[in-house]
Amino acid sequence: MTTEPIPDEVVRQTLLQAILTTHNTDTRLFIDHTHERSIMFHVGRRLACEVDTWPGDWSVDLEYNRDRGAVKRGNTFSGEQAKRILPDLMIHHRGRQGPHHNLLVLEAKLAVSDPGRREDHEKLAGIVEKYNYRHAVYLEFGQLGAGPRWHWIAESGQLRACLPTHTICAARPCVS
Repeated sequence: MTTEPIPDEVVRQTLLQAILTTHNTDTRLFIDHTHERSIMFHVGRRLACEVDTWPGDWSVDLEYNRDRGAVKRGNTFSGEQAKRILPDLMIHHRGRQGPHHNLLVLEAKLAVSDPGRREDHEKLAGIVEKYNYRHAVYLEFGQLGAGPRWHWIAESGQLRACLPTHTICAARPCVS
């Protein structure tokens, strides 16, 4: 399967729109402190509607744990992460490997401590290195009234050690 590369800005804007629409439309999820899986379902379904229009038969999956049929394992991770890898959201070609097939991996949290954030950043960096994802994003949904925040851990396959945190505010990320 040969696929046209999806431009980085298209990936960024499509994800941004799905996050903002969920945050601004499904406020009850945040008022009720719903689990991140419920919130990510709504982000994923909105994202899938757009991704389905892209060339190349991309899939949007939540908590997908397969590597060409086998369970994804994180030999570059420590502790619990070494047992299994279960990212919150992925855009990829199922059953294929490499940067032409693994487009985006995302971890999301509702509220997190700094150590938890660091662990998720390390997990995403390990996924990028092992499975060749082009983009890795860490997403935090704050309290109701506070906008979601994201960290791009990798862009175009390059890990970024010190990307700033961005609060998502309108049609683009803005520095908080």
